[in-house]
Amino acid sequence: DITEQWQSNQRDNDRNELLERMVQLMPLPVTITQIYPNDIAHNRFVTPQFAEIFGLTLEEASHDFRNVAARIHPDDVPEMIHTSSRCNTLNAEMPWRYEYRVIHPERGIIWVESHNFPDPQPDGSNIWYGITNDITERKKFEEERRQEQERFRMMLEKSPGAMCSFHIQADGAFTLLYASERFYEMHGVTEAERETLFADAYRYVPHEDMALAHSACCEATATLNLARA
Repeated sequence: DITEQWQSNQRDNDRNELLERMVQLMPLPVTITQIYPNDIAHNRFVTPQFAEIFGLTLEEASHDFRNVAARIHPDDVPEMIHTSSRCNTLNAEMPWRYEYRVIHPERGIIWVESHNFPDPQPDGSNIWYGITNDITERKKFEEERRQEQERFRMMLEKSPGAMCSFHIQADGAFTLLYASERFYEMHGVTEAERETLFADAYRYVPHEDMALAHSACCEATATLNLARA
């Protein structure tokens, strides 16, 4: 009598169908990919949202993993293979996260981020449950911010004055956050001394001026706190 086994299998099938239906209806770019020890990959399940990110039809994304791989920017492929293979072979329980570019047929180059979680199989393969998000806008913002910071840094470096930025705590403790080349030259700071300078900027204040410098820092902090209040 295999009735009980049949009923158990049927319940599993029903649960799987419900899960698949739920994921399909949710607006999430989800994938289930099986990767074998020889790095051959097979998409077992993808949602329409995932296929859309890669500019593929659902059938194209589901039928052959190579259709997805062909959309990945060639400059990102080597590192992507290296990191995914490392997770797949060295540590079967290591989640894999990677940011990479996709060449979309209509949108051009976009940035995506994949988070994948492994489920080791008896045959040595891994089934990866993943979610892939379009992070193009975030990367654009990060690049604009980086360029802005670089422009600001260049402006400071070209300034004839000695420019610096520092953090003053309530007790007057003084930590240097940034210093221009002119600042280093003016204070006679060598390349080897720069790291310690950031942690202990007071060391370059003459001893006879220490009390005055500490008092000025405390006063500045109190003034800033009052302004914020």
